[in-house]
Amino acid sequence: MLERPFWYLNKEVLKSMVFFGQNKHPYVLIVSFLLLILSCHSSREPHVIVKTVNTGLPDVFDYESPESVRLCGEIIDLTDPVNQEMFDREFIISVWDIPQVLMWLKRSGRFFPYFEERLAERNLPDDLKYLAIAESSLHTHIKSKAGALGIWQLMEKTARRYGLQVDRAMMDERLCYERSTDASLAYLEELKGMFNSWLLSMAAYNCGENQLNKALKNQTGKDYFSLDLPRETERYIFRIAAIKYIMENPERFGFKVDETKFYKPIVSSRIDVDINDRFYISDLSELTGISYKTFMELNPKIISPLLPLGSYSLHIPPGFEKTFQASLEKLRDPVYRKKHSYDSRYYVVQDGDVLSSISWETGVPVNTIKKLNHIRGSHIQPGQKLLIRK
Repeated sequence: MLERPFWYLNKEVLKSMVFFGQNKHPYVLIVSFLLLILSCHSSREPHVIVKTVNTGLPDVFDYESPESVRLCGEIIDLTDPVNQEMFDREFIISVWDIPQVLMWLKRSGRFFPYFEERLAERNLPDDLKYLAIAESSLHTHIKSKAGALGIWQLMEKTARRYGLQVDRAMMDERLCYERSTDASLAYLEELKGMFNSWLLSMAAYNCGENQLNKALKNQTGKDYFSLDLPRETERYIFRIAAIKYIMENPERFGFKVDETKFYKPIVSSRIDVDINDRFYISDLSELTGISYKTFMELNPKIISPLLPLGSYSLHIPPGFEKTFQASLEKLRDPVYRKKHSYDSRYYVVQDGDVLSSISWETGVPVNTIKKLNHIRGSHIQPGQKLLIRK
């Protein structure tokens, strides 16, 4: 029910105002004014103003909240007014972000099978997969202002601590969802051992174990709900719980997506390599027949036009295993490289060289050299091999 505003005039009053307004006699004008007052206050009962507008948009309505939700086996009591309001906020923000939820559902088809497999192998709660949605919305290349990177938003220090290679110029395994998943689950498992609660462990994943330990030490509260934590962390568990609630019941909230439209896991073959010389990916692409774009998409951890030195695994399209290994052997052979002029594509930096002098000597513009070699500033060093033509 909507109470009629003081300025509301119905059609009859408006007609009267128009009629009497045409007569300029003062008594008539006084009567018109009294009609206006009576129109606004003639009844103490609220009036209902009904106006139907066909916008073509869906009705907006609220959803009933559950009395509780379970996350990683631990209960979140939503009969508690504070908890209910926190959950309500995260749920409403998420469920009404329709494009985002649709993307969560579609991307889950690509990543959840691997998450679920690794969680089962470690005997960890399956609900931990929803933490990845809270962190990145299942974007593999997303980066936070604080420097967290990848689908699990690992900080550089944490990534190295759990065995990931992080070299900003050559390789960053936080961008590999498989390697970063293994590191993140190991981290969460260690946090569970420290705090003996999955809710506290996930909170520590967000704000850091040192911050959480400090809160536990200096405050009387001993569980997630009674601790005064950073605002983001206080929302974090409720956000994960809301994501789980939506993802487990998408049709209940109007999300009807045929599972055949979910994105499929990327099919590839894994191959182990030991690289002890500088090989350009463009040369390998030419020899193998694997396009540069395909190779880089299958190996997002590589952030350089060169194959990083060391032992690691790569992903290639199925059926290219023998061709790939044979191509690597060719590139390792100096005679083959000279015969096919591979080395003429490069310039080896000498003492005293700067980009402008190399540009003068090779005839290749400085901007081209920087672009081909992913050089942001102007730093180069003796012995470095620069690509000067593709």
